Amino acid sequence: MPAVVTFNVAGPGLFIEEIDTGGDNETDLIEMYSEWKVWAAIGDNLKYPPAFRVVGGDPISDIQDLGSTFFINTGDGWRIRPSERSHLWQINGNLFTDPPGANPIVPTLGAYTVLVRMFVSNLVDASVARLDLAQLNPSVSIDTTFGVAGTDIGIGVPTNPSNNIADSFAIAARDKLRAFSFRGYLTLDRDAPDWVFHGVGSEQTSVIDIAGFDVDGSHFERATILGGMQGRIECSQVRIDVVAGLDGVFRDCGITSSLTVADNASLVMQRCFSEVEGTSPPVITIGANVGASFRNYSGGIELAGVAVGSTISVDLDPGHLVMGVTNTGGVVVVRGISERTIAAGVGTTIVADGLIENATLLSLQALAITTAADAKLSRQAAVNRMEINFVTQELVIYGDDGVTELLRQDLSTEVGELVAAFAGIQTKRGKPK
Repeated sequence: MPAVVTFNVAGPGLFIEEIDTGGDNETDLIEMYSEWKVWAAIGDNLKYPPAFRVVGGDPISDIQDLGSTFFINTGDGWRIRPSERSHLWQINGNLFTDPPGANPIVPTLGAYTVLVRMFVSNLVDASVARLDLAQLNPSVSIDTTFGVAGTDIGIGVPTNPSNNIADSFAIAARDKLRAFSFRGYLTLDRDAPDWVFHGVGSEQTSVIDIAGFDVDGSHFERATILGGMQGRIECSQVRIDVVAGLDGVFRDCGITSSLTVADNASLVMQRCFSEVEGTSPPVITIGANVGASFRNYSGGIELAGVAVGSTISVDLDPGHLVMGVTNTGGVVVVRGISERTIAAGVGTTIVADGLIENATLLSLQALAITTAADAKLSRQAAVNRMEINFVTQELVIYGDDGVTELLRQDLSTEVGELVAAFAGIQTKRGKPK
């Protein structure tokens, strides 16, 4: 936006001078005030007395602000001077002098006729609809590589992003915002509860180091998070990389490295997955008195440090669960389709009634269905109650009433026959009991 006034302090007097537009002109006081704030921050201009003070601007509803009123500091010599041309100049806004009673406008230096018209609003009833930066640009834009430093008006928008977190917080405070849209590597320098951090581009191009600060109630999306943290957060489409103190709700997130869950945490991971290549899964260190659920988790996962008071649910879709040697207590309930590896010395109770491991799955797939009765049985197995007893190694399929047994299959025999078949030995498959 082009400037509307200049500031002449060469003396005598202190003047806010209209920039000549070549004809009639219209200026908002809020623009004049904003340009004075920018000018005052340049060089040693703070040595001059303030040109304005302002009251109002307070919110009176969810969508409106009380109209602002400006006082020009005529007591210290500030005045407003029109440009050197005969014209009409309309100034929009509520303007008074401090002290009261003075004339805020002085004549031009040359012999020109200027009509200055003040367009004011009713101070009691009028308010300004909050169609401002908070709606047009609901977040401060940050690009740590291509952004610029400073807090001037016009910095922190998508076309002119800030390049550092300190200036960005100052811009957000000025414009009453609680969100950052960022690209590059960002490191927090203060507590930031109840904020929104939105990565621009992809999770790989937007990285935020929480650096141990309190981010309780904050939301992160489309970014990589790392470092220590305090509080519970919400994340969606986030890459989690070496985070300590983890707690909150995570949806559609990838785990790239080892994580440590906060003490007494209530952790929910929904549709999350391992981003670690190969056979070594990411390690999740749990600790004591933690409630954690991994719903529809895919890929490998190793639980470590699970101790007394912790209850963990792992629903694999499919996946590979590893129980490490550092687990000493608590309960882990595992369901779904998976291999599981249990290291020696694990003291955690593992409940796997709902787990179908790979050998069992292959056995079930090897059951041939050749008759109409078998086809009906297959349908009932898909829609009715089916249980696998891992102690007796039996599969039981129930009828429509959920009580009547239709099939009780010895899975150990099936697995043995399957192995033999794979070895090229022709054997006759056992019939259902």
